[in-house]
Amino acid sequence: MGKSKKVFDVFISHALEDAPLADRIASHCRAGGLEVFTPAELTAGSDVGDAIWDALYESRALILVLSAEGLTPMMTVELGGAWGTNKPVYGIVTDPLADHGGAVMKKVALYPKERISDVVLAIQKKVREFSDRDREVLAEVYAQAPATVDRLIADPAEVESLTDAFAERSGRRVDGDRLTSELLRMRKQGKLPRRRAVRRSAS
Repeated sequence: MGKSKKVFDVFISHALEDAPLADRIASHCRAGGLEVFTPAELTAGSDVGDAIWDALYESRALILVLSAEGLTPMMTVELGGAWGTNKPVYGIVTDPLADHGGAVMKKVALYPKERISDVVLAIQKKVREFSDRDREVLAEVYAQAPATVDRLIADPAEVESLTDAFAERSGRRVDGDRLTSELLRMRKQGKLPRRRAVRRSAS
């Protein structure tokens, strides 16, 4: 079975007992035109770890479903992955009386479950920040890049070079993690341009 070409805008992280609320959040997101990753997206025969990592990396935002019990170990890993790639994180709180404070949650925008629509609006705005013209420019820059997408992700210096080239050509600066995320989405959709042979000059 080949890999799905679907790309995701939102990654929902939740404990098993919060699956009904996660499904409700996913429905709100899809109604707003956002593609959502939940464990239900995993296909038979797929590598679960790779599928989860790919979906998390290419997504534009992470939504945590926060119950009174706090984060599960897997949710903590997914939160760390989102922060590691500079993604916005939104927390949907199931119990308004529960304490979700602490240093770990300071960077998470918390919303009661009655305000799911506000989270959807915030993510829609984030999606619109990167236009089709931006993707065209990114494709042009990548075609000249000396490194493949996988090498870019692994090499901060290559990401910085990509960021500089994009800023020079587009006239605006975008975070390198956002650019590599967009490249992964384009590759999955078969829209990534063929790179031209580029040789580095000898130093």
